[in-house]
Amino acid sequence: MRLFYTTHDFVYKGLSYPGIPFLCSEDMELVKPASDYLLWVALENGQTRSHATWKSYAEAIYDYFA
Repeated sequence: MRLFYTTHDFVYKGLSYPGIPFLCSEDMELVKPASDYLLWVALENGQTRSHATWKSYAEAIYDYFA
């Protein structure tokens, strides 16, 4: 399991969103349930704009899936 973060190249609805976490398996396949949730927290929830919160959630989910 590996934890990655988006770069400035990641664009959603015309805006760049660096720093959004996502998880990949050892085979570099996206861990969809975890990554979908992290994207929802960062992009759709609207109440969670803090990069520190994104990182905290990502690390907790990483620990759960690892």
